[in-house]
Amino acid sequence: MTPGVYTFSSSAQLTGPLTLSGNGVFIFQIGSTPDGRLLAVDQGADDRGSRPVGGAPDLLFEIRPGAWYDWPDFIGGVPVTDARFTPRRGPAPTFLLANHADLPPPEPALLAFEPHAAAVKFALVPASAGALAGHLIVALFGDEAPMTVPAGGPRVGRGLALVDTDRWLVRALDTGAPLSRPIDVGFAPGSGAPYVVDFGRFEMSDRGLEAEPGTGRVLRWDGWAEPPAAAGTA
Repeated sequence: MTPGVYTFSSSAQLTGPLTLSGNGVFIFQIGSTPDGRLLAVDQGADDRGSRPVGGAPDLLFEIRPGAWYDWPDFIGGVPVTDARFTPRRGPAPTFLLANHADLPPPEPALLAFEPHAAAVKFALVPASAGALAGHLIVALFGDEAPMTVPAGGPRVGRGLALVDTDRWLVRALDTGAPLSRPIDVGFAPGSGAPYVVDFGRFEMSDRGLEAEPGTGRVLRWDGWAEPPAAAGTA
């Protein structure tokens, strides 16, 4: 492989040794659109710790050279001091940086996911998938209350989302069967059927982590309007 820019929609899918040949810069953009835009998910701040932040959404950004992606004083271009981010577990957050004027403007997000949905891995829908080609499927691991947010709120995440990359809108994908904790999604070469890694039953409680062995699965979704069929069990 010679120096250059190499783009991958979700993973590099290497099948053997990788040899870099020649002098120069090698750039691997994993999470790229067909037109070369590099995308990244930012999991939002939590209502916990020494500087809790309330109601912070997960964000999808386009990565640009020299850009500032908000942290620690902005969220999607909004100051962290805004009332919408008032936590329940401590005082309202204040700015940590004193040199905002020396930094680029906070980068606006392409879109926001529901707070604590825990957007994790995503995949670009290939041309073989038909009308949805070029959009994104995103795995939403789900909230980890009461660790990351006080208990008592609605359960969020724990499913798949479809991102319309033409209008940068997000909607839930109905898989037809419940998912526990989807953590990764991808497409096999030449296939329009997504594979989903479901971590299994996993919840936090006042007693700590509660995970159920044997509930992890790998699912292949052969029909976009049909339930996913189990391809393996972890």
